[in-house]
Amino acid sequence: MLDVEKDIKKKGGVLRVIKKAVVGLFAKAVTNPKTKKIATVIPIHGNIKDPKTSGWATFVNVLKNAFIHAFHESLSSELKAKQSANSDEK
Repeated sequence: MLDVEKDIKKKGGVLRVIKKAVVGLFAKAVTNPKTKKIATVIPIHGNIKDPKTSGWATFVNVLKNAFIHAFHESLSSELKAKQSANSDEK
């Protein structure tokens, strides 16, 4: 939980509080409300002793998973419900 006054005094800075707020907001935005988890694909390459990951690719995948896939699944569910309702009317 973010307590602005307390965090500014304790942690020594407005920028740190802003960063904490932004990270918290982002985490809330990309978290699945049903499972309370964040899931994505993290591309890893290289050898086992020195694996390489792409922070940018991971960030983009998190956004895709949170917004695009969630929107697609929601839209698919709505379309199926409408199709079912239309077939019941016939």
